[in-house]
Amino acid sequence: MRTIALKTSYVLLHQIDLILTIYAVSLGLSELNPFIRHLLTTPLQLVLIKFFIPVLLAWLLPPKILIPSAVLLVLIIVWNIKELLIVLT
Repeated sequence: MRTIALKTSYVLLHQIDLILTIYAVSLGLSELNPFIRHLLTTPLQLVLIKFFIPVLLAWLLPPKILIPSAVLLVLIIVWNIKELLIVLT
């Protein structure tokens, strides 16, 4: 049961990151990651990268590898929220 929760959380964290990225770009900010910045011009590829690949990785990789990745994603999301709050205030 914990494994399914971890895998689901991993995929959801990617979706939160994607939503925050799209929101930040809509406010005029730029994406720092050049790969994702390029994908923002091709929405279908962006969805494939930020949804289907995380789903595939979540179900193929063991939890030992997903935990550090999920922690890193949480840190990235917190950073993104902090930056958005700075811009919005």
